[in-house]
Amino acid sequence: MDALLSIVRRLQSMEKTIESMRRRDATATSRGGIVEVVGVSLNARSRFNRVRPDGDGASSNVNTISAMNDGFMAVFSVYASSKTIVFKNGLGNLYLASDCTLSNPKDTLTLLYDTTLSGWKEVARSINH
Repeated sequence: MDALLSIVRRLQSMEKTIESMRRRDATATSRGGIVEVVGVSLNARSRFNRVRPDGDGASSNVNTISAMNDGFMAVFSVYASSKTIVFKNGLGNLYLASDCTLSNPKDTLTLLYDTTLSGWKEVARSINH
């Protein structure tokens, strides 16, 4: 009987941990935030990402974006009009119609992560100069 109660308590504890993780993940993926290019890589942290060039630079190229769960969709925008981000087609893990330059905070690039490709596929882009 004690063993059964111990198992029930562990299951309840695991259930609380899983629920806590779900809440944290939902919050992390729904909040937009500023992400910085490091070299030519970007760590997508949310569904909406305002991208800042590497260091204090005016522009950066992005060849690789961190992997996410299959089907995860993310929107990218440049964080300030004085900055330029160029997403490079066919380099790293980006599969775009062509290179995509974001130079206005109104510009967006929407990508979908595909685990079979281990990469990001372009869904849409909106260039609003």
